[in-house]
Amino acid sequence: MTNSKDMLTIASLEDRQKYYRNKALKLEQSMIFAKEKLAQLKEELSEKSEKTKEINRNHQNLTQQLSDLKKDYEALTLRHREIQDKLDKAEETIAQLKQNQRATTDLSHETYQRRVQGYERLLGEVQKEINDKDKRIAVYEKRLAILENRLKNERKKVEPVVETGDRGTANYRAISYINYAWILNGKKSLIQGNVVIENTGSLPLGTPTICFRFHPGDIAALKGHVLHEEDALAGESEQEENQWVILDMEDESDLNPTGEIWVRPSGSLILNPDQSTAFTNFQIPIDHSYLTSVRIECFVFFGEDMYKIKCGNEIVVNTSFTKQDREPIVKDDDHGTHPSK
Repeated sequence: MTNSKDMLTIASLEDRQKYYRNKALKLEQSMIFAKEKLAQLKEELSEKSEKTKEINRNHQNLTQQLSDLKKDYEALTLRHREIQDKLDKAEETIAQLKQNQRATTDLSHETYQRRVQGYERLLGEVQKEINDKDKRIAVYEKRLAILENRLKNERKKVEPVVETGDRGTANYRAISYINYAWILNGKKSLIQGNVVIENTGSLPLGTPTICFRFHPGDIAALKGHVLHEEDALAGESEQEENQWVILDMEDESDLNPTGEIWVRPSGSLILNPDQSTAFTNFQIPIDHSYLTSVRIECFVFFGEDMYKIKCGNEIVVNTSFTKQDREPIVKDDDHGTHPSK
């Protein structure tokens, strides 16, 4: 009987030992997961902080540029008024000379006529400068509004980054990259390319949605092998399978408040493990009149925001122009190819 009790006690101790060992193992796993999650959150916070600082710097620079531009505009407007006054006086003098019929009328008339023509040329040049300043101010104000909107959103949410760990995303894996060519023609250029998406994980991924984020935001434009959402709905019967569609913004004004463009397949598209898809033949037109640097980031969201990644590369274009504003000089292009014509 004693032996049986001893055996039961030993068995009970062994069971308890296994229970606590398993519990300790689970706690250790939870601790490792918590440390990994904490490190990830710290990295996200650091990225968010750097992104906010960058937007703040851009915002300050753009505000200063806009302020300087408005001062130049005011000076030009004042100069325009002065020239217009001189032109009006010259025309009045010519009219008086014609009316008085003086002996020196012909000579004075020719002199004043040349002077008027000179004023008219100068007035035309100043008016051209003012028109250019008007356009530049409008561009900078739009650019500034987008930066302010991004800065406001930056304080509300974390930037899109690769997510792993919680919500069962540990087995979701994908890669994405951009293949593109840059075609330059004078002060305008065109980016043509593809966004390739591949499921490298062990679980299927839901329909991908691609976000193009433009820097500066006011150049946001996307053409090529893509439809707008309302056009896709109108021609749904004739639409090819999985045509890529631009998701229309709720704000119907001309100003894109975010400087982002979102596209996704028109129908459901499940990416199984080792399967890939691509958004092909997109085109981005760029006018370099008021900018020398262009950067376009790309993010991919799968399903109902269950997993999201950033493309492995970005579109980067840097140019400058000669004083005559004739031939662009290519400074740098970190990704892709760029035939000059």
